[in-house]
Amino acid sequence: TIERLAFGGEGVGRADGKVVFVPLTAPGDQVRVRITAHHARYDRGVVEEVVQPSPHRATPRCSVFGRCGGCHWQHLGYPAQIQAKEEILKDTLARVGRISEVKVLPMIPASEPWNYRNRIQLHVDERGEIGFFASGSHEVVPFDRCEIADERLSEWVQSARGNGKIPTSRFEIAVDAEGCVST
Repeated sequence: TIERLAFGGEGVGRADGKVVFVPLTAPGDQVRVRITAHHARYDRGVVEEVVQPSPHRATPRCSVFGRCGGCHWQHLGYPAQIQAKEEILKDTLARVGRISEVKVLPMIPASEPWNYRNRIQLHVDERGEIGFFASGSHEVVPFDRCEIADERLSEWVQSARGNGKIPTSRFEIAVDAEGCVST
């Protein structure tokens, strides 16, 4: 059973008394996990099966969620994301900062949890595909639209694919205050 989320969004559970970090899980998930890395104080694993999903689970909007390394939270409903981030802050203050008796004000949710990023970093593979790196690798994952980026950035990527004018193997695009996209 996944007990909580850690900094970075990985689920935290226990197996044989040892902490196991499992990406793309939600607090309350009951999962069957394959251990992929053993460490002295913790293990890492990947989900083999979601036996019982958490009530906090949501269907990701992104078509490449889980393959792209950019998002780690879309499988959670937005209220659960806010709650998890507040708990992570409190845990970090206590564990790293050694501050346990601090009052943390409630998180202020974004007015819109989608299309808020005004800047993204993209990569181009040897075939000329534009996308984000897959989690933990240099494999480019192409996408049609990024659900957390300003819609004009996704439109720019589609246009660049169509006209063949791709800047370099790694570049950044951004929307400025006037709404112009620049590389």
